[in-house]
Amino acid sequence: MLNIRHGGTEGDKGKAPMATEWKLKKSVEKRNEGKEKKKWIAPPEGWVKLDIDAAFQLSTGEASRGAIIRDHTGKVLLSAWALNQRCATVEEAEAEACFEGIQLAVEWIKKPTIIESDCHYLVKALQTVGENRARYSNIVKETKDAMMMLPEVVVSKIGRVQ
Repeated sequence: MLNIRHGGTEGDKGKAPMATEWKLKKSVEKRNEGKEKKKWIAPPEGWVKLDIDAAFQLSTGEASRGAIIRDHTGKVLLSAWALNQRCATVEEAEAEACFEGIQLAVEWIKKPTIIESDCHYLVKALQTVGENRARYSNIVKETKDAMMMLPEVVVSKIGRVQ
């Protein structure tokens, strides 16, 4: 089950421990040192952009996933996340995030949508016509079926640092 935030509501600011937040920020900064930062590119007016991502722990099979939908001004229209999902691979977790993001776009947004993911295999699977033989092919098929309910969909691969 996803946790969903819709519209302009504010989250519980200040709830995360400051030390943990600082350590995470420093860790990310160090990892991205020397890499060129890429800026988020807005979708055309009348379109929305669905950015999805997932994290996966191989040793436990636990995954977390998230999706965020923004309009052409960058305004967050909807965000959703889930923790402790069991998956076999990170690609499966990414596919789940995409499927759930598309379902939310169909239910709440109903506009032409650009899907962005940093998962090469998922993007390729969604762009390919025909059968997919990946372990998570059932999720890809369900995602493609859900994509048909939107006016128009473009699937795009983005870099991991953005």
